[in-house]
Amino acid sequence: LFNDPSWFFSLFLIQRALAGNGYAISQADAESVDGVAVEHVAIYQPSGFAAQQATKIQGLGEVDLYLNASTLLPVRLVFNMHSDSSALVNIPVAIEYANYQVVQGVSVPYHIQKYINNGLALDLTVSSVQMNSGLSATDFQAH
Repeated sequence: LFNDPSWFFSLFLIQRALAGNGYAISQADAESVDGVAVEHVAIYQPSGFAAQQATKIQGLGEVDLYLNASTLLPVRLVFNMHSDSSALVNIPVAIEYANYQVVQGVSVPYHIQKYINNGLALDLTVSSVQMNSGLSATDFQAH
């Protein structure tokens, strides 16, 4: 379980990475995704292992995030899942985000596609979004 579970809404991952909660960020070169200029950022959790083992472990959970160069909204998230029988077997996963709409001041992707091993596995179209509906500050207080 080295990959971040929030692939469906990458802003959760970005928030945790920027808060410094055990994540490291490295910027790669400016690129293009489907004709859109993007900033490529790698996010990973560094380990305390020796260099050779650390590189292998980092590779198990590394996430490549592609941000639209003009809006800085996520366009694509790429990572590897791994076989139950071998962590050395990489299964590529790509998440595509599109049709952003602003909901209560937050840009939300209304179209999300998940590709597993280059095949479309999920095509999600969001019809409506409500932020923090039904939640109060007391729901988050320790008891």
